[in-house]
Amino acid sequence: MAADRVAHPFAAGTVTGIAAWLTGYLATFVLATDAVREALTGTELEVVVAAATDWQLAGWLFFNAHGVAIRSAETPITVGESTVTLVAESGVTPLYAVPFLTLVASGAVLAWHYREPVETKTDAAILGATVSVGYLGCMGIGLLAFGVSLEGSTLRPDLLTGVVLGLASPIAFGSLGGLVSFLIASRAAVTADE
Repeated sequence: MAADRVAHPFAAGTVTGIAAWLTGYLATFVLATDAVREALTGTELEVVVAAATDWQLAGWLFFNAHGVAIRSAETPITVGESTVTLVAESGVTPLYAVPFLTLVASGAVLAWHYREPVETKTDAAILGATVSVGYLGCMGIGLLAFGVSLEGSTLRPDLLTGVVLGLASPIAFGSLGGLVSFLIASRAAVTADE
């Protein structure tokens, strides 16, 4: 990638990462919040779900879709263990695809937009991975914003796995999107030359 183009894609990658996170969160909010409340009514998790507002519940679900459990740092909650995984418990497992799809699409769109200066698969993958900066920032804000008080404890996404997966997911899936975009652009260029 040309040296004079590196700074610009990183800024665009940050914005694209924020957009990917917001898209995934909003999709989760619209598609699953009511379904999860309904699915968990009458179960031991009903108290946990009832304590959260819709926007907080959507945040918990979105973090769960990344593999991040909801935990109480202070005191174990009386439902099962001290961790809660609402996506698995409510049966809305298609939510696990939301982060994957938004990140792959974001990495692909970004790499497609900057396909001219991208010369190698590695450059395309790195460009796709730049979505991780904005995405991780949003994950950090979500770790703080989605805390809910219940029975003298605060339930929130697990901080350690939230940070680790908040960085690993966009790097892996954004890179994959960048690589896919590069391969499509390369194939299109070869076809145009024939």
